[in-house]
Order: sequence, then C-alpha cells, then structure tokens
Amino acid sequence: MSEIPTSQSAVVVGIDGSRSAVRAALWAVDEALHRDVPLRLVHVAPQPEFPEFDNEPSTAGMALRHAVREIGSTRKPVKVHADIRHGRVADVLLDASRNALMLCVGAIGISGSDTRKVGSTAAEVLRSVRCPVAVIRDGQVPAGAEPSVVVEVDETHESVASLELAAHEARLRRAPMRVLLRHRPMPLFGHRVATLARGDRQVASVLLERRLAPIRVRHSDLDIRVLDPVGGTLDYLERHGHSVQLVVLGAGDAAHVQELVGPNGCGVLGRTHCSVLVAARQRLL
Repeated sequence: MSEIPTSQSAVVVGIDGSRSAVRAALWAVDEALHRDVPLRLVHVAPQPEFPEFDNEPSTAGMALRHAVREIGSTRKPVKVHADIRHGRVADVLLDASRNALMLCVGAIGISGSDTRKVGSTAAEVLRSVRCPVAVIRDGQVPAGAEPSVVVEVDETHESVASLELAAHEARLRRAPMRVLLRHRPMPLFGHRVATLARGDRQVASVLLERRLAPIRVRHSDLDIRVLDPVGGTLDYLERHGHSVQLVVLGAGDAAHVQELVGPNGCGVLGRTHCSVLVAARQRLL
C-alpha cells in the first residue's frame, strides 16, 4: 500500500473497517479500471488526544489491509493506494476527493440501528463535493431478479448529467436502464391543476425523449425504458427495489437527495439492495 497525491485523479473510497465499506471498494474497482485511474482507499480517524498511546494506526492498517486483500481476490488489475487521515469524516473525504472522479462510501446505518449517520455525512459532503458520490449497499440482488440501473430525472437541464452517468453505469454493470420521471408539485388547485399536470407530463416526456435520443444512438445495445411512477421514486423503490442495483440522482435538489439518501429514505433503502449514486454538478463523469 502507498499514498497517492491528492492532486492525482483517482476513484476514492472511504474505508472504516465495516463490511459495507469493503463492498464499496469492490464496487469501485470497475469504476477505476474503466477510467484508467488508481483506486484510493482513505481511512479517517479522529485526531488522538495522546498520540503516544493511540492504537488507531494499527486499527486503520488492519481495515485497509483487509480491503486490499478483498480487492486482490478479484484478480482485476487495478492500482490500489491507501491513506490514513485524521479529522472529521466529511472534511477529510471532501479534501481527499478534490480531484477525484468519484467518491464511494459504504451505506453504514441504512439498515443498521443508527439510520441518521450516513444521511448526515452524505448530505454534508454533497453540499460541496464536485464529483459523483456513490453510497453502496452491502447486499446482493436476489437470484432471478433484473438488477436494473434506475435514474430519476425532472424537467431541468441538470438531468442530462444524470442520464449520461446512468447510461455509463448501466453499460459498465451490464444492466438495463430505467428512467423515472419526477414531476415537481405545482402551487395551484382544482381541475386546472389536473389539466396542467397532464400537459406538463406530456411536455416532460417529449423533452426527455429528446435528451435520450443521442444516448440511444451511442448505446444502441442498451435496454432503456422510460417510466412515469405516480407515487414517485420512493414508492417505486418500495415496490421494485429488490430488482434495482443502483439509483442515480441529480445533485441540484439537495432536499430531495436528503429525502432519498438521508433518514427518510433509509427505511425504504434498508429493505432493498439499492445503492445510490448522486451525479456531480456541472460534470458528466
């Protein structure tokens, strides 16, 4: 194991000794290989009050060595570097991912007792990070299920980045791509709301197909289907989450991202095998 300068591009993975962190590292291997960059494993430890009595380096080393062994067992030719850093988790991960192509963390807390831990850390990181952030679940899609990549889009231009990222992931993971339309609520009432809502849905569908057209051309072998779930993304995941391996979200609506990644979405995601990937602002991959 060796350190990699933060100025060098890499796929960064937060390692804390948990099984889900190792799962995140294994998930990130293909990302690093596809981009021809190293995989950088970062263990974040609190600053010791008495360094001479601190055993955190040995604990961190054990966690990193275990992750490296698991990555090595895949026999995939990825370059792995490791780093032990001290400080607040969110601050260190933000610094480590300054030039990263992607930041990956394990979904600790989504199915555990503390459902708030991941949501608060992810939300804090997402406010400032400039690369895609993947929150990886520790679990396998059941045998016989269709492990699709689901992307949520709305009428904003930022959805283009989410579509591109989802297409990349679907190709990389050899998975079908499902596109969920998200409609923002309208501040109107009565019959006029229903009429406008139907019109807006039609306009949104046409706009989405225009944005999907070049992706369909570039990836003609990719199975892409557009869905319009009435109950929204969380309701769709409640019903179909066990056949979804990854949900791709845009970063623009922080409150909505928190709804899915934070405590509100944890109950749904904790009962599925869905990982979440939040696209970067102003950056496709």
